[in-house]
Formats: sequence, C-alpha cells, structure tokens
Amino acid sequence: LFRSPRALALAALASLATVSACSSAAPRTINPDSAAHQISTQLAARYHLPAPHVSCPAGVQAQPGRTFECTTSLAGQPLRMDARLTSTSGAFTVAPAVPVLVTASVANQLSTEIGQRSGALATVTCPGPPVLVVEVHHSFTCSASLPGEPPRAVTVTVVDDRGDFGFELAAAS
Repeated sequence: LFRSPRALALAALASLATVSACSSAAPRTINPDSAAHQISTQLAARYHLPAPHVSCPAGVQAQPGRTFECTTSLAGQPLRMDARLTSTSGAFTVAPAVPVLVTASVANQLSTEIGQRSGALATVTCPGPPVLVVEVHHSFTCSASLPGEPPRAVTVTVVDDRGDFGFELAAAS
C-alpha cells in the first residue's frame, strides 16, 4: 500500500478557498463565478495543467457547514469537487470527490517499489493523461521493464479515497 501524493493534495485543496466568495445580496450567497475561479486556479497549480473550466451552483447561502458541488474536467476526465462553507463570508474548503493521481508520481512510486523488490533498476511507464481521475477500487495498467526482461504489466488498484494504491506485477514470461 502506498501513500499517494493525493494526501498532500487534499491538504492543499482543503485550504485553497479561504478567500471570500460572497455576493452582497441578502441573504448572503456565494458568488459561483468567484468560487469556480478559485477552484480552477488551485487545480491548475496543483496538477500543473491549464486552468480547467469549473462550474459552481448559484444561490448557495453562505452558512458555515453548508455544502455544495462544483464540476470540472481534468485532462478530459469529469471530476466533481465537494465544497464546505467555513464562514458566513463565503470562505470554503474543497476536495475532489474521487482520487486524482498524478501519473508520473504513480510511475515513480512503482519504479522505486518494484526496484526494491527485484534488486534491479525498474523503469515504469503509465500511459494516458498526466492525471488520472480514478474511483476507489478501480484499476489501471502500467508497464514495468527490468534489465534483460521483456516489459511486464503492472495492475494498479486505488484502495481508498486518499488515492493510496496497491499493485500487482505480472510474472516474467
């Protein structure tokens, strides 16, 4: 089981929307465009991607504890962002509803672990987009190369909502 960089990402995303996102109308409601912009900016910075379009609902009253959902897409994959208001001024915390894994980080972690287990330098590649939006218990496949062997499949399975994952390296042929 590996601790994904997602745990760090959740901490960063949880603190991302501390700026007020309220309109001046009574009762106070969040400004959906401001909330969407804040989330978009933070997602772009966190995942090193172009700022995605984010859509947040209108009419959300600025009451601490109230929740709302925004939607976006990362590298062509739909993603729901869950937000919780933390003040009457419209400050909120937000986190992805499902794990978001940085593909290069997954490959690096797998290279390290497979290398330690095999005692040889392992090269792992995970094809696809730069980030993966993956439901818990879903799997994807990477490829591992060890010196003198043909590449082998590595089945990676997300095991929890923090983005921790396990893997299975196919037997050498």
